[in-house]
Amino acid sequence: MDFSDRPEYYDYYVLHCAIHLAFACCMRGGEVGGAQWGRLNMQGQVMYIDRVVDRVEKDLIRKLPKMEILFQFPNLFPATKSVVVLKQPKTEGSIRNVYIPDTVIRKLTVLKDMQESMRAEYGDDVYTDYDLIISQANGRPLLPEHINKRFKCMLADMGAKDISLDDIVFHSIRHTSAGMKLKLSHGDLKTVQAEGGWNTPDMVTKRYAHIIDEDRRELAEAMERNIYGNARVAPSEDLSQEMQALVELARSNPNLLIEVVRSVQSANT
Repeated sequence: MDFSDRPEYYDYYVLHCAIHLAFACCMRGGEVGGAQWGRLNMQGQVMYIDRVVDRVEKDLIRKLPKMEILFQFPNLFPATKSVVVLKQPKTEGSIRNVYIPDTVIRKLTVLKDMQESMRAEYGDDVYTDYDLIISQANGRPLLPEHINKRFKCMLADMGAKDISLDDIVFHSIRHTSAGMKLKLSHGDLKTVQAEGGWNTPDMVTKRYAHIIDEDRRELAEAMERNIYGNARVAPSEDLSQEMQALVELARSNPNLLIEVVRSVQSANT
């Protein structure tokens, strides 16, 4: 994140913001590329995800009446057989609101200022405003494969020799996001499902079962400590010898501790 945090270099910084969206909002590559400023409430810090950017065969558009095309970007080369579009997600479950952390909002504010400056500098002949949050320097869309290619190039520029670039893709950030949110929410499947736009909680449990198991082990340990009362307190260097002796006495004779507490309560009343 530090490597790509370069507001003076648009190609790096737009990727920086794309990574933040994928991580903080658990967004897919097509959702990141299709996100628009008009669907983002900066003040409320919430984004409405209801569109993805994709490349579709021209013949396929006519054959799939259920696919609702929201916008078709003009082709730079008229002879192409495909067209880049903004379309609805494949499933209704993918349509959702996501809440955005303060840091990401600040990053996006800087990005928006950069895009407005480029539009003023280049003019409408070069810069086309499609209201895209993540876009090329001329305003045109970035498809998921374009974002992934830039992501891998950035890793190479970083000299990331200790990892296999074949194993790390931009979509990996979404997996990292889901895993982190499962940990932070202590395995709250419904919340994480809503964050990532999965249709059922099963899709989360199958992919992230190892993280859920960690929370279940922690739950068993918490039951041991708080219900069964077999918590073991390691001696602390901060405790005096007298305090440690009291702890050991209370552990060996809990009835004595109860009598002491009652005496203190009686004295206070």
